[in-house]
Amino acid sequence: MDKEKAKRIALIAFGVFTVIYMGYQVFTACVDKVKTEMAYETSVKNSLTVQGFVLRSEEYIKVSSSDTVVSMVEDGAKVTAGESVVRTFSSEAQAADYRTLCDVRSEIERYEKLSAVSPVSNMDTKGLNSTIDRAVGSLVSKIEDGALDETDDGFSSLRDTVIKKQLVVGKTVNFDSILSALRAQETALSKSVNQSGMVKANHSGYYVGSVDGYEEYVDYSQIPNVLPSEVDRLFQLKPQSVPKDCIGRLVTEFEWYIVCNVEKNSLEYLQKNKQVQLAFPNTPSEEINARVVALNTEGTDKVAVVLKCDQIDSSLVNMRNEEVEIIFDTYDGFRIPSNAVCELDGKQGVYILRSNTVSFRKINVLWSTDDYIITGGEGNQVKRYDQVIVKGKDLYDGKAVV
Repeated sequence: MDKEKAKRIALIAFGVFTVIYMGYQVFTACVDKVKTEMAYETSVKNSLTVQGFVLRSEEYIKVSSSDTVVSMVEDGAKVTAGESVVRTFSSEAQAADYRTLCDVRSEIERYEKLSAVSPVSNMDTKGLNSTIDRAVGSLVSKIEDGALDETDDGFSSLRDTVIKKQLVVGKTVNFDSILSALRAQETALSKSVNQSGMVKANHSGYYVGSVDGYEEYVDYSQIPNVLPSEVDRLFQLKPQSVPKDCIGRLVTEFEWYIVCNVEKNSLEYLQKNKQVQLAFPNTPSEEINARVVALNTEGTDKVAVVLKCDQIDSSLVNMRNEEVEIIFDTYDGFRIPSNAVCELDGKQGVYILRSNTVSFRKINVLWSTDDYIITGGEGNQVKRYDQVIVKGKDLYDGKAVV
């Protein structure tokens, strides 16, 4: 009896399970399934990466070969004809004392300015905190980018802002003792430093305190006419022997060039006089503007591209053989998988899911690849956080999805 009862219970349980399972299968077969991906904002560059060679109008700055020199201006600084750019000393010890003297004078000037900050200043401490946060963030970014030579000013600025905050909140800093020690050091160094000479710029231009041996390879006036074979030779050249009395150079023209070779099939976005942006992945320099001034050929598949630039900083004036990203356009918009794009009444768009309801959104394609499109600008209806349907059956505007 017990066995029969157990058997009936087992059969009933199996039957119930079968009914539930079949019902679930029928339910899921009747319910629409959709898969979505969130639309997110992004920026995409249409660009070409090449190896470029930098050419400028440059001349050597020379001194007596026995002198030790100290630059008076930073790399990339604009100087006028007759302006002093270098001090010369009879020994390295004298030059070292002069460098220390310059640092001490800078410290005196800095502490004199800080001593003028009043402890009862109405300066906003929140503003100072924000300045400190930005300074720390900037330093971290430069360190991560490997631009350690650009951190000195950042550390000094951060230190000054921290001291200002201390003064504003009423803390005491004994500037008198600091300045007294610095002025005593200045007096001693001034007596020991015997300046032996001064070098002045022969022309106006941009000072660079180093040479690399490539300054005189190319006639500046002929750069726009450079041919692909000549560009190839530039990359194979070894630096010339630089005379011992050359201690720097003067970039005598504000406009300078980058030359590179590209294949003819890469010219779709390169036209003469086109304005582009240039990025230098291996340097701390930011993007700069440039103009395509020449596309020169000589019967091969290569084209010599000549780019003219007119921005200068300490990093740019030291470039020579550099990886360059030529940016033709930058597109800002929403990235959407290409398989989500469809048409409704002749309008291109996508379906999105909101509150279990399917809606059609028109798009304006700015850039496309096989995998995704960028939509934005006038005519685009896609918004941030829209759930774009990338998989679904029989979709239409207004359809309810369980």
